[in-house]
Amino acid sequence: MMEKSTVMATKTKKNSVFLMWNAKSIQKKTDKFLHLMKSKDLSVSIIPESYLQENQKLHIANLRAYHSDRSTGSKRGGTAVIVSTKVKHHEIALPPVGSIEATGIQIQTSGGPLHLIATYPPPSQLYPGDLDALLDSSIPTLIGGDLNAKHHCWNSQTANSKGDALLAHSRKKDFVVAGSTYPTH
Repeated sequence: MMEKSTVMATKTKKNSVFLMWNAKSIQKKTDKFLHLMKSKDLSVSIIPESYLQENQKLHIANLRAYHSDRSTGSKRGGTAVIVSTKVKHHEIALPPVGSIEATGIQIQTSGGPLHLIATYPPPSQLYPGDLDALLDSSIPTLIGGDLNAKHHCWNSQTANSKGDALLAHSRKKDFVVAGSTYPTH
């Protein structure tokens, strides 16, 4: 059975649709991923917890994968952005962040450029300043990921201290936090 996934839709010049999916190992779930990409006609996927290692590469026909791997030797964590070769895009350099693993690209939409960033902070960490650094751009930015921050305001069944902190910070800095009505893994 396919895990329920967060599908965020926005139109680009080619009517692209985006996916945010906490795969918890994209290598082990490539068939499911490809089915989801094809069945939903997706153009870009944001993958937190990709579990890729430095020596692993994703080679998928008609898709380009960008990923950042955890450097501590852990087989967990990591992020990826996977984009159709039909979408005009390029990888972006991200500012240094201490608590968040991140990978980003820029795509061209009908409204102009858009940054898409896959993020994952290990469960014990999430520093609002790192989100500020990722959002500090004149280009509109969408950050997707498993922030391990739970709060009722974004459809979580529970709340935790990271969720409370993220909500307070989003109100202070005027950004929106959205969550799925389904688990993202």
